[in-house]
Amino acid sequence: MNSAEARSTDVILRAAFQLTPEELRVAYRLENHSRSVLAVYDGAGTPAPDDTESWPDLTENVYLSFQEPATLHLKRIRPPLPEDEDITFVNIPVASRLEPGAVRRTRFALKLPLSEFNEYYPDYPGAQWAERTATEVQLWIGYFRATPETEFQPLPDAPHIFSLGGQFGEQEFVTARQALTVKVRVRTDPVFQRL
Repeated sequence: MNSAEARSTDVILRAAFQLTPEELRVAYRLENHSRSVLAVYDGAGTPAPDDTESWPDLTENVYLSFQEPATLHLKRIRPPLPEDEDITFVNIPVASRLEPGAVRRTRFALKLPLSEFNEYYPDYPGAQWAERTATEVQLWIGYFRATPETEFQPLPDAPHIFSLGGQFGEQEFVTARQALTVKVRVRTDPVFQRL
């Protein structure tokens, strides 16, 4: 696996991407050098801390967007609401909790062929697609600095993952990128919005 590193002021992301015949594998390490507890929007599908072997399939839990000329963005974030759609339900991603000074290591896989994904603009019978080639992959992780009013509610079947309540802070991002050539199915119909 090749690796990439990105540095925020006090949050560091290191990521490694590997293409296999069946999937794109992503392993990353998130370091919290701040004095704040972080609520990180990367809880979905996270393996248990003692699971060091599995590569959970997050094909429908990671937002994929292609940016010309050739960058594929993988986003584990709280997505913005679409401006042109009436939304009656907002899905808040489950989160991990990263204490000050802590390091989080996790991994996931995306099944090939990769396709752009945005839950607010799902695939439909009239959707239009084209194939593009990305030569760079960029991982985005969204998080916010918890306040005393932020509520972390452990999931019953995965106590290391939390649903969030109470007060939310402003979402911040940390990214890591790496050169990697991979084919991507790109939505070309005008209704699709990339994140």
